[in-house]
Amino acid sequence: MKKSKLTAGMAALVLTASLIPAQAAEADYSDQPVLPSQPEITVPAGWASRNGQPGRVAAAVWDDGDNFLVPDTPESGPIPPNSYLSECFVLDQNGYLSYTAGPSFRGVDVSSHQKDIDWSRVARSGMDFAMIRAGYRGYTAGSINKDAYFDQNIQGALANGLQVGVYFYSQAITPEEAREEAHQLLAWISGYPITYPVVFDWEKPAADDARTRFIDGETTTACARAFCEVVQEAGYIPMTYGSPNKVYNGGLLLGQLRDYPAFWLANYTRNSAPTTFRYHFDMWQYSSSGYVDGIPGNVDLNICLTDWSALQ
Repeated sequence: MKKSKLTAGMAALVLTASLIPAQAAEADYSDQPVLPSQPEITVPAGWASRNGQPGRVAAAVWDDGDNFLVPDTPESGPIPPNSYLSECFVLDQNGYLSYTAGPSFRGVDVSSHQKDIDWSRVARSGMDFAMIRAGYRGYTAGSINKDAYFDQNIQGALANGLQVGVYFYSQAITPEEAREEAHQLLAWISGYPITYPVVFDWEKPAADDARTRFIDGETTTACARAFCEVVQEAGYIPMTYGSPNKVYNGGLLLGQLRDYPAFWLANYTRNSAPTTFRYHFDMWQYSSSGYVDGIPGNVDLNICLTDWSALQ
């Protein structure tokens, strides 16, 4: 597989198994950031607002024109903004989103939580792609485990013509552990034609005994970089995953991931209204309660806004 070339302008999940929460904790129903109230300060040198104009900001986050500010330094470059047209997101009678002003593909993300899936019916329902959990690291002992339904799911999806990507539920606490996860994931997907991204999905479980309980955003981002570096070197498209609250509150520092800009947004807006997330994203997980024929119970629904085939 040829290495993919991504630009800085480019930019799951129901997760279950032993020691893994039944629902992904990342996605949130609020499409507005949760930020502390802080005094205004003057924009420092080297910073620029979303529209390139200086202003006054709350703790160098927002200016009074509702622009997001990002540091422009060698360590953290500018983050491309969300440039999608809200009025071009269309919801059909089945609750599936499409986008009329550019590439638009419908998909699901699945794991062992869904158990046995009839992929022929999923394909006939109009789904274009599937993001499949390959494995996870436990949040207490930290052992790496393969998803019990991974091979069954990826073989079924591919046999019925769906494009396929994969994700790994990470609980890495060091970049070395993230590289270990990436290498194990690459071994699991070897031989399968992966045409969608390979995703680093790091989430902090709501558990007092979680080994990741005190991990900060700098460490999480360092782990993401380590994982993505291994994936990209192997010729796949690396991607990270997160919610608005995670990004806005420093849990994942997108400015430090500009070498790996592909991003999967988890944001369950009310009635699947267009997200107001301020940064570029390539995929959007917009519902955790969707219905797709062939999949038992509820399933996460996604829209992909990047044509990955053009980047292979």
